[in-house]
Amino acid sequence: MLSFATTVYTFDFLAKYCIFSQEKLAEYKRAFEAEDIDGDGYISCLQVLLALKTIIPPELLSENEEIYVYRILETVDFRVTDGIVDLRLFAVIASLAQKIASMEFSVGFMAGD
Repeated sequence: MLSFATTVYTFDFLAKYCIFSQEKLAEYKRAFEAEDIDGDGYISCLQVLLALKTIIPPELLSENEEIYVYRILETVDFRVTDGIVDLRLFAVIASLAQKIASMEFSVGFMAGD
């Protein structure tokens, strides 16, 4: 398990490089914790999707765009469907999904919409 100092450094690093802000992290943490019912610090693939829906309205992130997010993660050999996700990874997934949802035609086209 990561120490608090390591976790804070990781999130500060991601914020520094504009992956997401501390405000967004707080939003992601609330969504993550709402799905982490047993409080073990991990959520399943289904819970990731449910948490994303609380952050991004379904009309802004299509099913094809959700799949596109997972395809991007697969390029670094991570398959969300095979395992569990911690808050750090969920924050990156949520940030990526929000960026994709905010783009117009180009990502929709690439995602198959």
